[in-house]
Amino acid sequence: GSLPSIPSLDTISGTSTKNELVNLSPDFSSVKNWKAWLTERIELSFTDGAKPTFKRGDQRLDAFIHWLFHNKASANEEIVIICGHSTWLRSFFRSYLPRDVRHVAKTHKIQNCGVIQCQVVQFVETQDPSKKNRYCIDPESIKVIRGGFENVLKKL
Repeated sequence: GSLPSIPSLDTISGTSTKNELVNLSPDFSSVKNWKAWLTERIELSFTDGAKPTFKRGDQRLDAFIHWLFHNKASANEEIVIICGHSTWLRSFFRSYLPRDVRHVAKTHKIQNCGVIQCQVVQFVETQDPSKKNRYCIDPESIKVIRGGFENVLKKL
């Protein structure tokens, strides 16, 4: 099935970009009609066309995580590919990598057209009386697929 475009994925800064979750086909050579191919894979019913102005960036990050694990369109997906603004993605890594972990993903933006793999984990904090769901990115799961992070050597 197709996957949705979600306003909570929009950039953390004041600018707005269009972000889609896309189920990519490994063989693009077979695509004859791009409009039909994209229509089958991108579900736009979750977006209103722009990020909500009444929500802070951290609220949009939380909304995405909630969508990822609790929405019927995504909760049963084993792999979800997100395309987004590098500032949003850096904020995502800062928010969900463990606090005591130093990682380049917390301090550097992903290069344009870069592809990074990671595993997001949901767990229940048993020591928390509210038994609230918690989420984190497994730092060992982060893998550069293409491009990597900007200016790593310049800023380190």
